Amino acid sequence: MACETKRKEKRTMDGDQYGWLNEKPLDWWQWMLKGLLQLRPMPKHIAIIMDGNRRYARASHMETTCGHIRGFNQLTKVLTWCRALNITEVSVYAFSIENFKRSPTEVNELMGLLEAKLYTLLSEMEKIAKEQVSFRFCGDLSFFPKKIQSLIARIELQTMNFTRYKVNVCVAYTSQNEMQRAFSAISAGVRKGLLDVDDIDEELITRCLDTANCSDPDMLIRTSGEKRFSDFLLWQAKIIPKNFIFYTMHTIQTLGCEACLFIFQCSTCYIHFDDVLWPEFGFWNLFKALLGYQSSLSQIMVSITVYLKPILPQDSVSIFTFVLD
Repeated sequence: MACETKRKEKRTMDGDQYGWLNEKPLDWWQWMLKGLLQLRPMPKHIAIIMDGNRRYARASHMETTCGHIRGFNQLTKVLTWCRALNITEVSVYAFSIENFKRSPTEVNELMGLLEAKLYTLLSEMEKIAKEQVSFRFCGDLSFFPKKIQSLIARIELQTMNFTRYKVNVCVAYTSQNEMQRAFSAISAGVRKGLLDVDDIDEELITRCLDTANCSDPDMLIRTSGEKRFSDFLLWQAKIIPKNFIFYTMHTIQTLGCEACLFIFQCSTCYIHFDDVLWPEFGFWNLFKALLGYQSSLSQIMVSITVYLKPILPQDSVSIFTFVLD
């Protein structure tokens, strides 16, 4: 089965049917589930690895591009649900650097789809301004053609002052690439005398990342049943493989400096894996993920308390734990 008809597919890719802001209100049962969720603290920032578009297309006997289109359509729904639930920041893994290793045909189709959706976003700027949604694109944008880079720059410039909601779109992204670029910038700063080795700490590294102006995610969702992170927001979600720390130390040592870099990582990000393929990720799936986050809060508070205990007076730690639990 095709992805509807070629004409309908083209309308979809051109953005005539599906924009970035889906204005469909919540159904009555979704409002009821929202009320249940609001009885306990909600995450402010969720990150999503949108996996399963190609498998969905194969299972539905569609072309691969049609699976990606369905995946984008589902993203617009999820962004709408998140705004309705007062989740103010969403980060999505849209395109990994590893995806450039796919067939040239699929890569070209993905670039065409991305370009079409960027034009769609620009055409919706009046609605975006009304909702006050800022868009940021994280990743090594040098992988993209100049035209796509220009569209991304226009979108970021036009939405940079919107403060109600944030959408961080990770494209041409991996955590390894992001951290390598950050460490290279820090190394250059040390070589030029702009930084001292003693200045290098967790805060400085965070400020040099693509996500410098973003908050750390409270929850990370991955669809399709895969239980791995695929090099996504490892620093921000406090999931740091040791080789990255070794890379940092190696970078410092190659400058002829001796330093002991201590980076404290306290994982407070709830990880939720769902077997559903991304184009089929519905409100019920989001509800279950949020319930899991709320159930995990007590464990997260234990981690935070362990970190704060040596820093704050005992009474303050007790009050902090009581308020957030």
